[in-house]
Amino acid sequence: IMVLAPGNRGRASQIAENHTGLYGMVSRLQKITLVVRNEFFWILAACILCYMLCRLQGKKREEMRSALMFFAVAVLTSYAMCMSPVQQDRAFFGAGIFFMIALVRLIGDVRSDELWITFCKKGAVYVLLLYFMFVYIDCGAENMRIYRECSERVSYIEEQKAAGNDDITVPQIHKEFANRYTAVYGSELKADPGYWTNGQMEAYYGVKSIRAVPYDEWEKDYKNR
Repeated sequence: IMVLAPGNRGRASQIAENHTGLYGMVSRLQKITLVVRNEFFWILAACILCYMLCRLQGKKREEMRSALMFFAVAVLTSYAMCMSPVQQDRAFFGAGIFFMIALVRLIGDVRSDELWITFCKKGAVYVLLLYFMFVYIDCGAENMRIYRECSERVSYIEEQKAAGNDDITVPQIHKEFANRYTAVYGSELKADPGYWTNGQMEAYYGVKSIRAVPYDEWEKDYKNR
């Protein structure tokens, strides 16, 4: 279904690639491999270690069929996207879920009849929970700040439009709030009103132009106008 998805044909007809044919396919496969490496390296490493440990404990491949099936599905889900000229990180969400299921199944397949194995299993869970807590608090706070500034920007645009201003200058979101759990910076407004994201917002709000400047500059020169 993913290979034959209409969106793949649509993007292929609209996006020009540097290479076509076999070279183009190799280029896409390389991009997918880099995404898999960057996003799932530690999960893949854990899967390999758990698989090796299971084999050393005498487990047969047939006994790990479920884990291996999910691992294979994750790989196929990732590389099915070679049919699309664009491989965006968010499209690998499903592959990530399958990799995690495979890892959990492999961890379950490891026998815990030795103290050090039980220690590693439970210790890894607690360490990952600790890491998750720190990441959740930090990135959650940054995303709340981003949401606050986006809301402030929308309110300012609506206020200026209501006042009859068709040429609006808004603040850019603070760059120090950036984190991997937001895509807002990939579509941030620019100083050029003709930039594609600016044009989308101009069309949505029905104004002549919208340009964006750094927040400190906007607060100093435009906020109280």
